[in-house]
Amino acid sequence: MLEEDSRREGEAHAPGTAPGWEGVRELHPAVLRSRLEAGDPLVVIDVREQWEWDAVRLGTAQLMPLGAFARDSESLAHTAEIVVYCHHGARSLAAARYLAERGFTRLWNLSGGIDRYALEGDTTLPRY
Repeated sequence: MLEEDSRREGEAHAPGTAPGWEGVRELHPAVLRSRLEAGDPLVVIDVREQWEWDAVRLGTAQLMPLGAFARDSESLAHTAEIVVYCHHGARSLAAARYLAERGFTRLWNLSGGIDRYALEGDTTLPRY
């Protein structure tokens, strides 16, 4: 059960070490914050629109709006550990699945998006 939980929330194993990790896994906001603070080499992708990005964003993120994601994501390294997020997690899950279909294997979807991150990861961030 612990391994199954880690696949949903990314808490039991170090990323990339859980058996059979491929495709998209959910990453809990508190775990993302901890990994960002530790300086882990994550590629953080925001698939929201420019106006959402302007309202609030994660400092290390790259903006790749979903409408241009297919083109913009061509620059991503297949070996990178990638975290994708949006407002609540639906758009980012679609984007992460798109990457998985193209051979990316180290993919995280930020569980609950930046809204949940503002509630459970960094409460100083504004919500919209």
